[in-house]
This record gives sequence, C-alpha cells and structure tokens, in this order.
Amino acid sequence: MGISPSELENITPYEFDLLREGHNKHLKIMQEAEWERTKLIAYTYYVLQVGGDNAVSMDDFFKGDGQSSSDLPESRKVSAKYKAEMEAKMNRIPWQGKA
Repeated sequence: MGISPSELENITPYEFDLLREGHNKHLKIMQEAEWERTKLIAYTYYVLQVGGDNAVSMDDFFKGDGQSSSDLPESRKVSAKYKAEMEAKMNRIPWQGKA
C-alpha cells in the first residue's frame, strides 16, 4: 500500500481504511487498463492476420466475451482441423522422433 511501518503507528484505523480502499481502487483501475490494452493488442493482431478489408469491427470482435463457443458466429469458431494441428504442435515432445 506504500506506507512504512513507522507511519502505521501514527494513523487512525479510519485513515488506514481509506488508504486500503484507495489502494484497492488503484489496483482495479490498473487491472481494467491492462485488460483494455490486452484487448487492443489482440484485435490489432487479428486485423494484421486477417487483413484490414476482411476484418470485423472491434465491437463485433469482442461481442463474444463470456459466451460459450456454441453461441459464437461460425466465422469466430476454430475449425476442428486447426485445433487438432495446434494441439499436436503444443503437445509435441521436443526430442520426439530424434534418435
């Protein structure tokens, strides 16, 4: 919270509570800012991969936040072939197939 042990001796419980609340609000604001930054990076990467002409708007891109995959439009779903390829790539043991 940014206070030293000597300051703890000189503040009231009410002042401590105010400091704690301020610290928690600051953490929440920083977390929300980081989430917005992460979303912007994800959307930028998406636009670069898809191409600017074919990309959906940022609002449409994040419309699926919190939805199950069955609720997503067909264009946002991951194909079974792509999923299998990526799982195989991620689960591959580095020394597999080497003598």
